[in-house]
Order: sequence, then C-alpha cells, then structure tokens
Amino acid sequence: MLTKLIDIQERVSSKKLNVLIATVFAPGHVNPALAIASELIRRGHSISWYTGKAFQQTIEKLGARFLPMQAAKDLDHPEIQEIFKTRAKYEGIEQYRYSVNRLFVDQIPTQYADLRALLEEGDASYDLLLTDNGMLGALPFEHARKVPWAVFGIMPLNVQSIDTAPFRLGLKPSSSFFGRLRNRILNWYVNDHFFRGLQKNASAQLMSLGFSPFRRSFLSHMVTGPDMFFQATSEDFEYKRSDLPSKVKFVGPLLPEVSKGQELPKWWKDLDSGKPIIHVAQGTVDNNDFNKLVLPTIRAFAKEDVLVVVSTGKKPLAEFPMKDLPANVRIAEFIPYDLLMKKVDVMITNGGYGGVQFALANGVPLVVAANTEEKPEIGQRVVWSGAGIFYRKSYPSERQLKKAVTRILKDPAYKNNAVRIQKSYEQYDTTRLIAENIEKYIAER
Repeated sequence: MLTKLIDIQERVSSKKLNVLIATVFAPGHVNPALAIASELIRRGHSISWYTGKAFQQTIEKLGARFLPMQAAKDLDHPEIQEIFKTRAKYEGIEQYRYSVNRLFVDQIPTQYADLRALLEEGDASYDLLLTDNGMLGALPFEHARKVPWAVFGIMPLNVQSIDTAPFRLGLKPSSSFFGRLRNRILNWYVNDHFFRGLQKNASAQLMSLGFSPFRRSFLSHMVTGPDMFFQATSEDFEYKRSDLPSKVKFVGPLLPEVSKGQELPKWWKDLDSGKPIIHVAQGTVDNNDFNKLVLPTIRAFAKEDVLVVVSTGKKPLAEFPMKDLPANVRIAEFIPYDLLMKKVDVMITNGGYGGVQFALANGVPLVVAANTEEKPEIGQRVVWSGAGIFYRKSYPSERQLKKAVTRILKDPAYKNNAVRIQKSYEQYDTTRLIAENIEKYIAER
C-alpha cells in the first residue's frame, strides 16, 4: 500500500497521471471520451480504457491500453442482444423504463466487480476513475472509492432540482412558486410511484453489494456522487437550476474529430450548389426502421429545390429500402459531421445528444422527432433554447416535417438562436478544461 501511495505521489508531482476510463459499450458513450483521452495522452498522462471490445482497435490506435469487460456482459453477449430485440417492442416511456432497467441498472454488480478488480487488484495504480454518466457500475464508488472519481455527461443533465420536472418527462423547467410546487409533486410521484420499479431495482443492486439504498433518484447520484462532473454543453443549452451542485462544470461540447482518415462521398461537391441543405439521420442505434424519419423526409422534399443529405448510420446502402431515389437526394453510410455541419441549413434528427451538439456547434437549427430513451429531454431543450422544433413522436408525418423545415428556413429566429449557442460553445476549450480540472483536483488532493 505504501509503495502505491509513493508511486501516486511521484506521478502527481510530475503531472504524469494514470487514468482509468470506463464507458458503456455504445458509440454515443465512447466517442465523446476519445477527445478527452487524446488530450490527456497529449499532456503525457497514461490512459487505460475499460469498455466493449468493439472499440479495442480505436482505443489502442489512440495510444491507450484497452481493458475488456470480464464479469460484465459485452454488446455481443446473447443476453444483451436479446434485450435490444425486446426493447423494440416498447415505445415511449415504457421503452425508457425497460432499457434503463435491463441495459444499465441490471449491469451494476458485474460492472462494479470489474472496476473494483482493476482499481484494487490490477497491475496498475490509478490516480483517477473517469466514466461517462451511463456507467452505473461506478455508482457504488460514491461510498467506497479508493481513488478520485470524475464523470462526463453525454446526455442532458439529469439531476433532481427544485426548478425542474423529473428527467424523461420532457417538461420545460419552471422556478415560479407554482412551477416549483409542480416539480416537487412530480419528483415525489415519479420516484416513489412511476419509476418505483427502477428505483427499487437500483437500490437492490446496491444493497446486494453491501451498500445503503438510494434516497433519491439513483441517476441523480451519477451527478452528485463523483468528485467532479463535467457537463458536455454550455449553460445556453441546459436548464437553469438554483440548487445545481458546485461540482458540476459546463465544459462545452465533446465533439470527436470524426473526419480524420475518412473518405468523403463522391457527391460532396454538390453541397456547394447554393441550394438549402437538409440533413436527416436516425443515429447509429435507432436506425433499423427508416420509416421513422429518413423516408418521410425524402418523400416530403422530393420535388423541392433543396438537397436532402441522408446518413444511414453505417447501415449498408444495399439494405436501404428506397431504390429509386429522387434526384435531389445524396446518401452515404457515414458522413463526418465535423465537415458536413458546416454546409447544412437544417438538421432533422431523432435527438441523439452527440448529433444535436454537432449541429449547434455549427449554428444549425434542428427538427427533433422522438419519443424513446432520453430523447424527449433533448427535444425539449431544443425548443427551450429557441434553436428548433420538437415533435414528441418517432413517426412524424411528411407534412409535419416539411412544415417544420419550411418554418425554420423562413423564420431567422431559429438560426439566430442556434448561432447564439454556437458562439457560447466557442468560449470553451473543452478537453483542455477537463484535463486541467483533473490535474488541479488531484494535485490539490
């Protein structure tokens, strides 16, 4: 133990840290951390990364040490695959409850076992555990951590507050007397009744490991529990809370450099035609049914003087259901957002946090249509910030999509608000802020 303490002290004094990153096995959780890891490595720190083996090559190419899941189930595990199949049977808030319960809460004991083994029994002395806010296996470290714990938020801020309604209801915030009364009643009802099963399961998982049950929303503990919490956006795109914990720091968007090494589509020069460009995508997870957003968008604008740019979310083009595409459609399996968003006028999306952040970082207004996972919270923030239009449904009509895009193109307020958020993002050097906060905290500790 004394040797480990001396080793840590020497690394801190020389500013060379040994960081363990742990992320959920999904692109939306891994990709934002790539930028953080890259900056830490650039500053001379050592990175080990615990996540799904699908990302091993990417992580090792970065210069980090890959650590596979052992007790925890990886994405290709039959049980996880069955969960993904079953969740498709649910819609709206029922799908949210099922997904959080099975994909996140049920994984707490095995993820914790892996992390504890790495931190306490592994062959490395870590100075910091850094996780995304979906790695619920880190929750027990609120009570039993041996090293500092930091979390980066890659979805809307989920912390219970007197100024906001419970997470996932997709309601606008309110700090008025009646608004706070609404929030208090809803927080009580949701935690003790509507999401009671989720709360009970999370507490049961924690108690099975020998820890006390949660006294409030267990997801709030991913914000209040760690030593540092980095919210990957600006205050212009997040609700104001008078009781926000001081440990929460807004650091700007985490936008990976996805264009590096990527070949651009042959039609790329068409984007300079001067026509309005509408981009539509359903992300890399919810892209099994193109009838949700992609096909209605193509049909809605088939005869309009615009270009519709489609990303299949890495789905093979051979599997795309529409074979005879209108002349104004440009399609690809993957399009690097750090280049594409500089040319887009309006983005139609199912509300993935990463894609929305890319759009706003380039001043692109949005049409969000979704009713799964945490997407209603993202859509409502788009409306609250004035940067777009939100439909609380997974299958908007062609008429609704056309009406929303037309309204955004005609009303400059949407573009102006998106640009306002873009300018707020430009004030942040995100990865440097995170790295410096980490270094300062550990040095002072």
